[in-house]
Amino acid sequence: MRRSKCLLLFLILLLAPSGCDFNPIPPQPALTPVPSPTPSQPVRPRGGTLTVRMLSDITELNPWLNAGNRDADNISGLLFGGLTRLDNHLQPQPGLAERWDVSEDGTSLTFHLRKGVLWHDAEPLTAEDVVWSYRTMLGIKSSYHSLLRIQEIVQSVEAVEPITWTVRFKLKSRNSPLLSDLSMPVLPSHILSGTTPDKLAQSQFSQAPVGTGAFLFEKREAGQSITLKANDSFYGGRPAIDRVAFLVASLEDVAISALREGNLMLAQLSPVSAERLVGEQPGMRGGAYDELGYDFVAFNLRAPRPFSDTRLRRAWALALDKPGLAFAATGSGGNPVWSDVNRASWAYNPDVPKPGGNPDEARKLLASAGWADTNGDGIVEKDGKPLEASLFVRPDNAVRRKAAEAMVAPLQNVGIRVKVDLADFNTALLARISPLSRPPFDFDVVMLGWTRSGVDPDPYALFHSSQIPTAAAPQLLNFPGFAAPEYDALTIEARSTYDFTRRKEIYARMQSIIASELPYYFLWAEKFGVVVGPKLKGDIDFGSPRYMWNAAQWYIEP
Repeated sequence: MRRSKCLLLFLILLLAPSGCDFNPIPPQPALTPVPSPTPSQPVRPRGGTLTVRMLSDITELNPWLNAGNRDADNISGLLFGGLTRLDNHLQPQPGLAERWDVSEDGTSLTFHLRKGVLWHDAEPLTAEDVVWSYRTMLGIKSSYHSLLRIQEIVQSVEAVEPITWTVRFKLKSRNSPLLSDLSMPVLPSHILSGTTPDKLAQSQFSQAPVGTGAFLFEKREAGQSITLKANDSFYGGRPAIDRVAFLVASLEDVAISALREGNLMLAQLSPVSAERLVGEQPGMRGGAYDELGYDFVAFNLRAPRPFSDTRLRRAWALALDKPGLAFAATGSGGNPVWSDVNRASWAYNPDVPKPGGNPDEARKLLASAGWADTNGDGIVEKDGKPLEASLFVRPDNAVRRKAAEAMVAPLQNVGIRVKVDLADFNTALLARISPLSRPPFDFDVVMLGWTRSGVDPDPYALFHSSQIPTAAAPQLLNFPGFAAPEYDALTIEARSTYDFTRRKEIYARMQSIIASELPYYFLWAEKFGVVVGPKLKGDIDFGSPRYMWNAAQWYIEP
């Protein structure tokens, strides 16, 4: 399943058989306020070429300009490094900076660079590269979340004593999610310092990039492949694999055949194909991860709209069988979700309430809210008005239409009449949720989806009460009108503390609040299958979007 995400780009973001190695859900990590560097790896067999599927050719190898493209991000992760690097749990770890200090007021971050890091052209990495890179990011026009947050939060970047190895960021306010954004790659100032942001795409650097990563650029064959080779001078130690070749294989059948024949060692596939291949082919390993985003139903929480009553939103959730609904709409292409935090994330709370499949309890909640079927037509009423609502869905998304239609019968079974109302996204649906329309926020229920380009779990833009759109600020994203004092306070605390253990506790509570108050009825996250051939060895977390984060430690069995 591949469907376009609706609304705006979210700028801030399995049922598996037990009889085979297809495990998509990783264990939750232990967190420390400032993670320790990755320890040295044992000696492993050296040599070989890792072949990886690309859906399409990547013509632009500047990581600032193609951020968000999965294939490009995988390539960039091997070629470049940022001050921090994101692990398989989406948590920032030391990268080009071996450690960082946070000032008492939280608005100054001082990064201490690793010494002895070399660019692929043998020039040393210094604070000058870091300062130039992040200052230049401040002037780049982009919709990518990490660049936007850097531009929003960073006030200044400067080298400090010792001037060659230390960089200080002054922030406009405390902001711990910025640590994830500082995984954006540092680029070489000795090559690019004369290039203005608007000229980066035309630079020769984009065709032959120079980074600090575990692999360096070797060649690109247009429309066919991009090949990287091991960096003998990598600060983390030379990779065991000699080369990584990203090969264009647009058709899934072609990729599956190549995996079976050994011409591909790693490929993203549909979850169904990945599971089947792992079950059929001896030695194949694989799994599936959830996208950094989700589809959802949003309620209008403003009185006198019926779903301004939390009991009615809970009755909606109880009436539906979410796993069955997700399967009916997506096949096995969507994983049911109960939280806005990706299940691979260090902040994910697996214990949030998961209501559903309980129509009797749904009827009790409706009754407690004063709704009853007095005329015997099967629909509850209150003050002579039946409980009915239009569920607005864009007509060009067949998966969401199928889900919306599948909701009608179970909701009617508990007394809620829902009409599926097809609304063109640009001309009708956006107007329904806008403060500028007349009347404003003219909806009861809408079905939408977010695509998250950022990996930090910070939900400030979606659910903090200050983000409710107004006529003066119609672009804000909390269009349901969710406002909860405890949640607001926790949101500010979570983005203000740099202690990841404390942040995890806060986000666990925040997810519970959202699961209880239900401004959204979460639906599913799209799943992506990943399969590796029998010769590729190493610790691979198939349940993470960052499954290639430790590829420098993988090896190929002779």
